[in-house]
Amino acid sequence: MTVEVRCVPALTDEERRTFFGWGRNIFGADDPHLKMRKARWHVVIYEDDRPVCQMGIYPTTVKVGVRGLGIHQWRPRRLARWIFKLVNLNTRSVRVAGAGGLVVPPSEQGLGYASMAGKYGIEFARDELHADFGLLFSVRRLQALHTRYWGAKVIQAPVYFDQPSGKVLCPLIPMSISLTGKEWPSGIVDIDGLPW
Repeated sequence: MTVEVRCVPALTDEERRTFFGWGRNIFGADDPHLKMRKARWHVVIYEDDRPVCQMGIYPTTVKVGVRGLGIHQWRPRRLARWIFKLVNLNTRSVRVAGAGGLVVPPSEQGLGYASMAGKYGIEFARDELHADFGLLFSVRRLQALHTRYWGAKVIQAPVYFDQPSGKVLCPLIPMSISLTGKEWPSGIVDIDGLPW
């Protein structure tokens, strides 16, 4: 048995069917209808050239310590977005590598592939993307695993991200992974875009 890990910019159609075509709401989120962003990179594990695990990587910057989130409800929206950016002009930006879409088909679960993908993703985010933190959105049943395997910690402040209706409070459990030994900064977090 040969196991290989690759980081690729896109999945093939066959890989997409293998990873996402086996069920509905495969991630078990309470609201499976969130609009999500597309991964910039995919960590893919192959066993004897057969894809068995995938995790998306989303390099981005997030704002920490934002103010005036209610401004997004103002009309007209374009003016509201401009005022929000002005109010938060000097807000701290944090370079993160989002991790999401970690999936192992049922026939391959329990073999350590998810842990392997996460560890490779952490190294890639730190060494290639030069991110300070990994950032993921967890469901309650997986929170302890993320902490045990990757050292993820729950972000204690509110986290907001974009949806077609505007800024929404994250309904999942936001968790950070320190890649450089730094502590996650305090303050309200704005993902400043769609989640992953």
